[in-house]
This record gives sequence, structure tokens and C-alpha cells, in this order.
Amino acid sequence: MTALTATVAEARNNFSRIAEQVNRSGHEVIVFRHSKPWVKISPVNAGESEAEFEDVMDAVIARGLADYEAGNYVVGADAARAEVERRVRARG
Repeated sequence: MTALTATVAEARNNFSRIAEQVNRSGHEVIVFRHSKPWVKISPVNAGESEAEFEDVMDAVIARGLADYEAGNYVVGADAARAEVERRVRARG
């Protein structure tokens, strides 16, 4: 399979189109910076279902409430991002 590629400028200017293509095709896109691979845009694993999404969001809400009660204020996308990153580290 041929890898799909984009430069940083192409990725920045066409992110929505690239993300749609990645989602639809299931193929990753390697983004190059200064002619070297820099980051990879890849689809969410097919095994991650709506139930898993709901599980993540339930955990985000529970953790957010606990953090709030402890005086730590992490809100919105930052809370969700932190939970997803925590789960990725736990898997890897």
C-alpha cells in the first residue's frame, strides 16, 4: 500500500479535507516537515466503538467532578484530552 503524504502547509490548509479522507479510507497520512516525516494523521481504531466513547466520556465526567471537588479545575476539551492521553499511555 502506498502511503499518503502531505506537507505541513498542505495539512494546515486542508486539514478538514485530509481528516475526512483518512476517516473514509482508513489510510494514514504522513505529514512531512522540512522533507522529513513529522506526524501521522490516522483514523481511530476500528475497535473503538460508541460504547468505548461513552465509557471515555463517563470517565471524563467522573474525573472532572473529582478534580473540581479537590479544587483542580480542568475543563472542556482539556479534560477529555487528558483522559484519552491517560488511556493511550495505559495501553502502550
